[in-house]
Amino acid sequence: MSRKIREIVVSDGYRHVLNDEINPDIPLALDFCGTEECEPGHSFGPVEREANIIHIVTEGSGILRCFGREWKIGAGSMFVIPVGQMIYYKADNNDPWTYYWVGFHGSSAEENIRRIGFRRDRPVLTVTEPDKIVGLIEKMMRYRELNHIDYMMRTGILYQILSLMMSDARFQGEYIVDCESVSSYAEYAIRYIRMHFRENLRITELAEKIGISRGYLVQIFQEATSMSPKEYLMHTRLWYSVHNLAHTNDSINEVALQAGYSDALAYSKTFKAHFGMTPSQFRTMYQKKEISEEDMLNAYQPSRKK
Repeated sequence: MSRKIREIVVSDGYRHVLNDEINPDIPLALDFCGTEECEPGHSFGPVEREANIIHIVTEGSGILRCFGREWKIGAGSMFVIPVGQMIYYKADNNDPWTYYWVGFHGSSAEENIRRIGFRRDRPVLTVTEPDKIVGLIEKMMRYRELNHIDYMMRTGILYQILSLMMSDARFQGEYIVDCESVSSYAEYAIRYIRMHFRENLRITELAEKIGISRGYLVQIFQEATSMSPKEYLMHTRLWYSVHNLAHTNDSINEVALQAGYSDALAYSKTFKAHFGMTPSQFRTMYQKKEISEEDMLNAYQPSRKK
């Protein structure tokens, strides 16, 4: 690990707090944070940065150029400058921006950026509550001493900032899976079904959320799980209901609703088609210790209808 002692700068219109440790092996660490009220036309770059930097624009506007494109950015937005990317950004000549920024590195830095919702084709996101993020950055800047206590405080606040950004993006529906490969599409779809199987989940809408066609989702999902997404959704719902039948006294109608079925009769028919018995029959046999959940796993007969 290399260790650098860096100065802390506070000047008119520009404040900058820099961290005292650089260690690429730790999950996440602050490099610097700050704020600036830019002069009209003030620009930076073209340059590559050595840290991942997220800017939150609170007033005014400007432009960002990266990945061969240009984005016009105004107040209530945040934009990312990924490490190692050639970038250029400039304040508007008539309405220059004021922004806050936080720069960080670590083994999980890129993952956190993707979890916020930033992508190569979308380095700019909106912020519904910028004041909360700004407040945390200003709080972080108060811990400016180059000692371990302030270092820990800055790191803790950094986690809060990124968590708040993720929550903000999720609220707006901009929370994006890391879909840079075929496997990540399938993995996201699996996780999403597990989390939302109780809802009126449609495979077409899931494909649209990921950004791929329904047919392609079915293809890669089948390769990853040997089931179609629809079959996996049914499998997840049925297995959740098996657990509830075995370990609760909830009615069949309640079990059906909790597993994502709006109709108890349809649920019972589906259950029997896959397990060879009704939910009531399974519960009775389970209570008599005539069958186990493992036996149900062996009895499960998946449909091959997509």
